[in-house]
Amino acid sequence: MSGAASAGWRRKACLACTRAKRQCTKATPVCRRCADKGLICQYPFVKQVSAAIEPGPAGRPIELESVHATGGGTPVAWQETPESQLNEVDYLDLSPDTLLVPELGPEVLQQELLKPPSDPNDRWFLSPESFVESHIVLDPNDVGPVDESELRRYTEDVQAWLRQWAAEGHCPLIHRQLYRAGPMPHTIRGAYTALATYYHAKTARNQDVIRRIIDDNAAQLVDDEQQADGSTGTMPPRPRDTMAHLARTQALLAYQVVRFFDGDIRMRAEAEKHIPVLHSWADELLRAAASDLNCEGGHGTTALNMSILTASSDPESISWRLWIVAECVRRTWLTAGILQGVYLTMRQGWAGCPGGLCYTARKGVWDADTAFAWSRACRSRSPLFVPSMCTSHLLTVARPCEVDEFASAMLLTHDPEKLKRWVFEAGGAAERMVGP
Repeated sequence: MSGAASAGWRRKACLACTRAKRQCTKATPVCRRCADKGLICQYPFVKQVSAAIEPGPAGRPIELESVHATGGGTPVAWQETPESQLNEVDYLDLSPDTLLVPELGPEVLQQELLKPPSDPNDRWFLSPESFVESHIVLDPNDVGPVDESELRRYTEDVQAWLRQWAAEGHCPLIHRQLYRAGPMPHTIRGAYTALATYYHAKTARNQDVIRRIIDDNAAQLVDDEQQADGSTGTMPPRPRDTMAHLARTQALLAYQVVRFFDGDIRMRAEAEKHIPVLHSWADELLRAAASDLNCEGGHGTTALNMSILTASSDPESISWRLWIVAECVRRTWLTAGILQGVYLTMRQGWAGCPGGLCYTARKGVWDADTAFAWSRACRSRSPLFVPSMCTSHLLTVARPCEVDEFASAMLLTHDPEKLKRWVFEAGGAAERMVGP
């Protein structure tokens, strides 16, 4: 991938091919069999091996893992799984014992989504399967036009989150407790300072200077991280833990959001150069978290777990802090993929499937300000730990007032007509979610 060093991974067959005992081409984002059958393609995480990836050719089209759609109208960049495929998809059960349930039907899934975890301290959110990404490829002829107003609404939501972060120190993407356990990494510290200046101190007289600071910060971040990766050959690679991966990915995502939608042509051009970098960093973040957080169910002696264990001895507090990191990883990965996919769809009419991942949708879980409040929110009702690409089931088990801001934005990226009908049938609440 151009401009970003990445580690090699021994890829196993995808879960669908493994279950069907069929040969897998191991292609990404989807293998050939899953693409032919229109199945969700998921790969298990495996141990890292040393390998170098050569930079891609200059001048390649801007894409994530592009699936070029053709036909009338503007193609939708991603769609939820069609009902006809429901019996061939892996669904996530909220039970801590059996999180991954193969071939689970929609009726059973609805029942499971309604069940709260039997014990939040069992760390239901650290199952290895919950870190497995999903991709789906649809026949372009089956993909309808997308309402660009809904895409713009999603970008406005993400910009509002970052504006809130700059003003209040937290938002639906970055939890208020995420960086309180230790020193704030310099990567995210620089992004916070730049965004606070951009959103709350920019005027017509100083806007050129502030834009230059945003651009320079982003370029310096990428250059520094490439040197740390050893890609420049000036120093050996520097290992990173999950928090370091998360901080740099959130920082670059923040810079991308500003530069994509500020309206300045030069900033947008510079941001486009970093699209593959953010995509690569988000994937590396997910792999690091899957390895770091899954170590013995969160009880292993990784650097992340040890830092959390030293901050508190209370099991409830430890579980809460582990959930905060895991949920921030998932939300960052999802937002990075969807945001860049939305931008590319608006810019060139198409984009590849950004991928799906589980996240916690229940309102009140993310905003809990203590471990006790978080534990109580998880115990009283299901936290709605749902696969992002199976939104139709969330619409059947929850009302608009029961999902949080992040979930509302996620729903915007799927079928808007289903979303409007869901809100209407609930009594017309949450008009901001669907617009007029």
